[in-house]
Amino acid sequence: MAMKLSTRKRPERSDKMIKEHQLKFSERAFDDNTIKTLKYLMNNEIFSSLDYPIQHGKEAAVYRGTANHDGREEFVAVKIFKLEGPSFQKKLQYLEGDKRFDRPRGKRHMVKIFAKKEFANLKICHEAGVRVPRPIKHRDNVVVMEFLGENGVPSGLLKNAQMDSPKKILGQVLENMQRMHRAKIVHVDLSEFNVIMHKGMPYIIDVGQAVLLHHPQSEEFLRRDLLNVLKFFEKNGAKMDFEEALKYINS
Repeated sequence: MAMKLSTRKRPERSDKMIKEHQLKFSERAFDDNTIKTLKYLMNNEIFSSLDYPIQHGKEAAVYRGTANHDGREEFVAVKIFKLEGPSFQKKLQYLEGDKRFDRPRGKRHMVKIFAKKEFANLKICHEAGVRVPRPIKHRDNVVVMEFLGENGVPSGLLKNAQMDSPKKILGQVLENMQRMHRAKIVHVDLSEFNVIMHKGMPYIIDVGQAVLLHHPQSEEFLRRDLLNVLKFFEKNGAKMDFEEALKYINS
């Protein structure tokens, strides 16, 4: 995803497609339990294949998947939280006071909780009119969501976007933050790395760590998110007063 849409070529499906019988351990994402989960989702026609990796991180990998519905080929994004990846222990603070989720019982259980949390937060945001990928299905450590791209090619990150009007895009990002706040949720890790520019509009991604407003540090997290956003846009020629932007988000 970090590559610009204008310079990214669509991978050859014959070379990149990963069929069900070819699912392998990849960058510590495909352990045996994950393969079982992917097969379950395939058997239930959530998607029919994984085509190629869009993004790899320490904690999760995102793949483009293909789904076939009534003879129509559609693409989805399949986010796999790595059961064998690094510990989520540092993220335990983002579960504080959130009664939606059980207390983690070990590393793998915590990973599955954050996958569940990502799906739940996507639903909150989507229903509130925030531009996020539409959540489709969650099971164990896998979240299936809307694919943001055109002609099978993933849309790029805000970090790499060529913006004709940075001020306009800033306003749209702040509008998304306002809608999230009205839905009583704060992203916690918002920056140019967690916003995708899709069809000229900013979409917020990676909401697994997002907290509800009753979290004791929600105001601190919101201020940090806003500071990150304003710093990025100021570097790109769109400056806005911090307190003015915060007042807008809280309105």
